[in-house]
Amino acid sequence: MSSGRKTHSEISFQENINTLQREVIRLRQERKLVRKKVSETVADIVYYCKRHAKDDYFLQENHSNNPYREGKQCAVM
Repeated sequence: MSSGRKTHSEISFQENINTLQREVIRLRQERKLVRKKVSETVADIVYYCKRHAKDDYFLQENHSNNPYREGKQCAVM
């Protein structure tokens, strides 16, 4: 006679099914992703960095307009 309550093993089995269904959905989504070679991606990153280097305060030689430069030291010290 079942009281309508699931046993621990039934709950665990259902959780496993749910987990596997989510995994299948995720794998189907990943299958649709366009893959790109690492060498191409690295070349794109290098190109981006070189193109934007002039705007990077850490790469500029003129430190006078760098908002991240260290401030003046405290006069008390």
